[in-house]
Amino acid sequence: MRKPLQKLTYAVTIYLSLILSLSLLWGSPLVLVGFYGLISALMLYKWHGVSDLCLYFTGFAFGPLGEMVPAYFGAWTYAEPSYVIPMWLPPLWGIVALGLKKQCDQFRTLR
Repeated sequence: MRKPLQKLTYAVTIYLSLILSLSLLWGSPLVLVGFYGLISALMLYKWHGVSDLCLYFTGFAFGPLGEMVPAYFGAWTYAEPSYVIPMWLPPLWGIVALGLKKQCDQFRTLR
């Protein structure tokens, strides 16, 4: 039971670091992109199977696209956009996509 709980703790720690870093660094988009790049590299070093890479890059590409279109048409706006969306949004989507999969996998093993 200890190993699945450690893996779950790792995924939850990543999630909480995303929230905290976004809350503190949203006004410094380049720093935030660098931090998210570091987290992405660590995650992809640990989880680099074909399905993990596919999920990360699908989230990286299609998550922001799903936000860019409605934002372009005025549904919402971002405080520091590069082009309609902030530059840190694509890596965030990739991290969240892969992180949620890993969290769900760990919850399944805790039963």
